[in-house]
Amino acid sequence: MVRYIFGEITDEVAESVITAANAGELDELWVCSNGGDLCAALAIYDVIVGKDIKVVGTGCVQSAGLIIFLGGSERLATRNTRFMSHDVSIALEEGSKLTESDVAELAALHENVRRLFIERCGLPEDAAESLVGQDNNFGIDEAISMGFVHREWKDDSTRFRQGSTGFRSVDGRKSKRS
Repeated sequence: MVRYIFGEITDEVAESVITAANAGELDELWVCSNGGDLCAALAIYDVIVGKDIKVVGTGCVQSAGLIIFLGGSERLATRNTRFMSHDVSIALEEGSKLTESDVAELAALHENVRRLFIERCGLPEDAAESLVGQDNNFGIDEAISMGFVHREWKDDSTRFRQGSTGFRSVDGRKSKRS
């Protein structure tokens, strides 16, 4: 089943995606997000990374959205998708200061994201550090060359799946095998 994440990554979004993935009701996930809660994104990533789930990026795949995107067994993106990575941050209330615990948590999250970039994209350590250490915006061609995207998504209306009575297109019309 196809699911969509369009918008902010929240605990509610994570719960919905994780529930579907664990029930075997998720084989394709579309992501268009400017980011959100990194911990919610890491939870989604941890659940989908070991499953056969295609992730398609479209529009913007930024920040926490990029973490989810990396969990796909196959990672595709539409031609005009824009990607963005940056260092992790914590939202503080006005007048609040970072505590020692906050600083330690930021360092741990920074390391988690850096490690994901190395493991999932095959990036060298210095390149992964650069992507986590500062704001980076890039398009599909750069995303492919850096290993974030496997290939450009093409209109899947021509794909076929095998049914009990032969091959049928996704919309259910009987089609010829090529």
